[in-house]
This record gives sequence, C-alpha cells and structure tokens, in this order.
Amino acid sequence: MTEDWLALARAVTARRTRLALAKDQLVTRGGPTAATLRLIEAGRGGNFHEQTYGRLERALKWRVGTCAALLGGQLCPHQAVGAAAEDTVALEIISAVEAARRAVLAIQPASDLTVRAARALQKLVAQVQEQAPGPENRRLR
Repeated sequence: MTEDWLALARAVTARRTRLALAKDQLVTRGGPTAATLRLIEAGRGGNFHEQTYGRLERALKWRVGTCAALLGGQLCPHQAVGAAAEDTVALEIISAVEAARRAVLAIQPASDLTVRAARALQKLVAQVQEQAPGPENRRLR
C-alpha cells in the first residue's frame, strides 16, 4: 500500500492554520515533537509510531484514525480540515459565555441584578459544557 504523505501534510497544515495554531503551540498542546511535525508537514514519509498519530489527532481535535485514513487515501485533505468543527464551535461558545460572565461580575457596584446575571451565565456555561462533544470540553469549568 502506498501512503499519501502529501495528503497528510496538506491536511495537518490546513487544520493547524484553521485552529490558528503555530507549530510550537501544537507541540505544547500534546502534539508530536517539533522535528516530527516538520517532517509531517513537509510531506516526508516516516516510520512513525501509532502514538505519534494519536498525539497529532488529539492536538488537532481530529477523530481517532484520521491520519491513517488520510495516508490510505480514504479521506481527502479538505475533508479533514473541518473535522471536529463542532468541537471548535462549542469551545468558542463556552469561552464567549464565560467572558460575558466575568464582564458582568466586573460591573461596580455589584448589585443583586449583577449577581443574578452572573449566576445565570454560569448556569448557561455548565449547560453548554454538558452538551459539548468531547471530554476535553467538560474540563473548562
């Protein structure tokens, strides 16, 4: 079986760009080492361990097996770019609601209305987190 290293390279680079992550940020998010990431994004094949693909998939918020599907020609690079987009949207919603809650709490003087609004926003954050896909979203509380 011929592995499509260029398909993997295009998909990884595009997904990292879509998530607005620099290479070093992807590494610190638990991705592969910087040297391995350079090889992958350059489209150079390698004898990488399954752990490497798993780390890359988690850091890019891809489903398990995405790298293998790309390498095997079962998934096109453009399909992988938006993979797990619902996770990204959920995280953005959670962040926005949490920022609104902090803004309400910062209002001086803290009236009863401010406290009630902050509680309502906190409850909304909890509800969104419970419905958000993926276990990493539930850790944001």
